[in-house]
Amino acid sequence: MTDRATPNLPSREFEATFQFYRQFGFLQSWRDDDWMILKLRELFLSCFRIPCLTRQRAGSVARPTRESWGGLVGALIDIEGTLLWLIQE
Repeated sequence: MTDRATPNLPSREFEATFQFYRQFGFLQSWRDDDWMILKLRELFLSCFRIPCLTRQRAGSVARPTRESWGGLVGALIDIEGTLLWLIQE
């Protein structure tokens, strides 16, 4: 069995969150009034609705850089201000 973690991300508005992550290839695999699951290959993001959030940023990406241990590390800040570290080993 493979270990896996599924981040739970806040979202003020599911459609805006989906459109942001769709730029990176994510598709919706589930959505109802309170929960949305996005999928890219074997990577899942679970989003919960929380309309009272105050938007902090418009989303930004830090280009991946090669680390001393050989992996690539980049960062993504989504439209709600959630930071995701992107690591390729």
